[in-house]
Amino acid sequence: MRPFVELNQALGLKSANLMRAKERKNVMVWLLEQIVRFALGLFINRSTRRIHQAANAIALKHYSV
Repeated sequence: MRPFVELNQALGLKSANLMRAKERKNVMVWLLEQIVRFALGLFINRSTRRIHQAANAIALKHYSV
C-alpha cells in the first residue's frame, strides 16, 4: 500500500500548491485558470446540450384539462 499512498499524497500536495498559487499570482497560474475555465465551459455546454436533446427527444400529445 505504501507506494500507492505516497503517490496519492504527492498528487494531493501538488494540487494544494496549485490552489495556493493564487496567493502569489503569476502569468502561468492565470493562464492555467483560463484554460481550466474554458475547458469546463465546453464540457458543461456539451453535457447540457445532450441532456436538453434527450429530454426533448419525444413529442407528447397535448391533452385538454
